Amino acid sequence: MIPPWPPVRHMAFAAIWAAALILVSPPAAEAAPSPSPSPPSVSQPQMDLGQTSFLDGEAGVGGLFEAIGDGTATNTTTDASGHALPGRHGQSSLSFTLHPAYVTGLDLLGGHPGLEFLFPFASVRQDVAGAPALSGAGVGDMTIAPFVQWSDGRLLGRPLSLRLAMQVVAPTGSYSPDRPINMGQNAWQVSPYLAFTWRASQRWEVSGRAIYDWSGRNDRPALAPAASTSQAGDQFTMNLSASYAVADDWRLGVAGYAYRQLRDARFDGQGLRGSIQQDFGLGPGLWWGRGHTSVIATAYGEFETRNRPQGVNAVLRLLQTF
Repeated sequence: MIPPWPPVRHMAFAAIWAAALILVSPPAAEAAPSPSPSPPSVSQPQMDLGQTSFLDGEAGVGGLFEAIGDGTATNTTTDASGHALPGRHGQSSLSFTLHPAYVTGLDLLGGHPGLEFLFPFASVRQDVAGAPALSGAGVGDMTIAPFVQWSDGRLLGRPLSLRLAMQVVAPTGSYSPDRPINMGQNAWQVSPYLAFTWRASQRWEVSGRAIYDWSGRNDRPALAPAASTSQAGDQFTMNLSASYAVADDWRLGVAGYAYRQLRDARFDGQGLRGSIQQDFGLGPGLWWGRGHTSVIATAYGEFETRNRPQGVNAVLRLLQTF
């Protein structure tokens, strides 16, 4: 018999399915925005597109230090209908993120509270036909996230772990309104997420993370002298993965992500028609772990993009618990 869960866990698990429904629902309509004379794009904050995958929902009492490397390469940019724009649209990026976290032994709502941080560094290069290549590098915006970790749940008689976090992204990254490429957003963000791992059998596990992101206003829009404010659209990401233990130290699996911008970006409060972005990625991955150390590697090919570059990306993670 499956023991009853505290109500908060029922709510958290139901939120996974509610969040997934967002991906198959049409974006929320804006109330009759008028055409904006400002530049036709607002930079959307970077989301966790496949950076988290296998065993994501599991965590024990104690500390974690993680280093995350992420590289992307694209040669196509799509329009609002998913068609490739003519000409060359190359973009490459490298990012490195430091991720310390700690789970306390205290009790809160039947779980253990904790705190995590993200400190990103990134480099981006854009090469568009008919224009000089652009590049930028620097420190990204810092994230702080209090969370609650539950590690003793059951689903269909099998172990289920959940983590509910409230990420707050502070505008601490490098930014200048005179630069076309910035590592920071110059705006606050609030990004709650729910992560889970279900041990479906002795060897199979299924993991996922649902993330919602809201951005505040940027009062110094980049390269937009006619606008006094800009605001990125709300956005949502669902990461899903499954892996199989081929040996005690090794897992092989598949991972993917689905991303959708939910509301139009804005200049001076006016929505930009046709600015909604979308992206899907899918690919193989592996996990290796021994003692307190583990390594996760995943690679993704992107498809069904809208208003975004489309290409491939790879993620390499080194995790050390203590």
